[in-house]
Amino acid sequence: MDFLKKLYPSVFKLEKKVVKPFVIQIVIFAVIGLVMGIINAIVGAIVGPIEVVGPIVGAILWAITAIVDVYCTGGIVCSILKFVGVIKDDADNSGDAE
Repeated sequence: MDFLKKLYPSVFKLEKKVVKPFVIQIVIFAVIGLVMGIINAIVGAIVGPIEVVGPIVGAILWAITAIVDVYCTGGIVCSILKFVGVIKDDADNSGDAE
């Protein structure tokens, strides 16, 4: 759980059943993924026709876009799990271990 807290610190600030910050968090992750896809398409259209550089830039952009998309998808999933209460804070779990 500590790894997820370091990877998605804003997700763990969400509270259970509080809608406004949850929706903002989901929109942020969706917009980041959308912007990355648009940047990938624009740069690919500009550089794609170049014989040597096009495929190299395309492969690099594909890798970066894939990493960003996986990060955003993970952020959305963690946000949903935190919102519905599946992921609990350490303060909530401190009494369970005893």
